Amino acid sequence: MDTQTIREIHELTLLDGGTPFRYFKDRHALLLLAWAVGREGMTIAEIKRSSYAGLLNKSTVKAIISRCGNGRLTAGGLNGYWPEYSDQQFYKLTLGEWATGKNRQWAQSQITRPGGNLVLQLNFTGQHDQEYNRLLKKERPFGTRSHPISKDRNTLAWSRIDLDLETGEALIEEIQNDWIRSVQSRARWWSTAKEPHRERMRKYHDWQIDNIVTYYDQVLKPHIAHWSEAMLSAALWYLRHEVGVRTIYYHTFEWGNRFKHINSQWGAPPKSLYTKLPRTFGFKETADVPQFLLNKPTHRKIRRLLRNEPVRFYKLQI
Repeated sequence: MDTQTIREIHELTLLDGGTPFRYFKDRHALLLLAWAVGREGMTIAEIKRSSYAGLLNKSTVKAIISRCGNGRLTAGGLNGYWPEYSDQQFYKLTLGEWATGKNRQWAQSQITRPGGNLVLQLNFTGQHDQEYNRLLKKERPFGTRSHPISKDRNTLAWSRIDLDLETGEALIEEIQNDWIRSVQSRARWWSTAKEPHRERMRKYHDWQIDNIVTYYDQVLKPHIAHWSEAMLSAALWYLRHEVGVRTIYYHTFEWGNRFKHINSQWGAPPKSLYTKLPRTFGFKETADVPQFLLNKPTHRKIRRLLRNEPVRFYKLQI
């Protein structure tokens, strides 16, 4: 995407200061089903014959079905379901950009075509930050400033997105987080380190390591199990409701690494994010290609590959 389009989308979407987004177990299934059945709804039998049949096995969906007296699911009924407050996690969505600077090199930025990516950031709210600051007020935030995290908030995860408003298509280039990985690595080190090593880390590095373990166990754990589902749900919600794009592509592991110039041996992302995660959401592997990638400014080398090789993407209509 060109920088002007990215910044215009920034101006037109989401709320100043961040848009609230809640996630709970299986919410991705409720969103997908609500989009599929629409306002008029579909019967359970009709859904079972559709590509969304697998979502009916989710425990939250089963609970809704059990209270559905007429055997018909509607978007209103699905969107109106909220569990107990304690079973929900709260976030703020903000926007950023990636690879839009003058010195950014296309082949080093892990993007499919030159230009840049729109970034959707999934940030913690004040509820989390209050506990984080109480336990770890001396620690730097567990983010990497060289990555597209928020400048104003603590970012749990982000999604890099390329899209084209004329074709009505989007390509999710990446879903990633630094925060969990950084906290986990320190907490795991502490669990195996011997006391002399622990004492040196306390004395010379000023690690609040005891509090890091407490933070990991008592504050962060509820976010760990579902962070990737929450991030992808937020990306789909944003693309459909804020941008108006409903044809979504997602990289496969092998081809995504190739398009983004990633060394699969040393620098590859977690494979599950490009296999298990999209399949959980109903993405289907396809030979279809985002049409906007077949035109300039996509690099000639990538365009040739898209036309002449058995390329695979995941695809989802929402």
